[in-house]
Amino acid sequence: VYDTVVHYRGGSVQLHGLVDTGNSLYEPFSDLPVIVCRLDSLAPLLPKGVPAAIRAGEHLGPDFGNYHFPMRLIPFGNVSGSGIVPAFLPDKVELLGEDGRFKVENVYVAVTTQPVGGAGYNALLNPDLISIRI
Repeated sequence: VYDTVVHYRGGSVQLHGLVDTGNSLYEPFSDLPVIVCRLDSLAPLLPKGVPAAIRAGEHLGPDFGNYHFPMRLIPFGNVSGSGIVPAFLPDKVELLGEDGRFKVENVYVAVTTQPVGGAGYNALLNPDLISIRI
């Protein structure tokens, strides 16, 4: 369990992250690990209009339409099926846990409207993040 702070374009949000051994997502072109987060938790950080567009399923294209929000679509598969989630590259992510505080600069943050990690969590951390300390 890690307190997780996502920094993007001068803003930040604090999340409660769970290291999930089932989260083996990587952005397919850069091979960077992916953190999966609840849209509602990230909404204050995202450009105006982007949260509503994601809820409406309008997450296609490299600049996300007129929002100038660079993102990638990350394919995933789980016991419920498969699909894609939009993801962006934050400026940095800070993790604070029992083993200390560290930052990760090379990670994508995927956005989902679905619950993640059970009660009290709003981010699923890729376990490989713990070994990428910068």
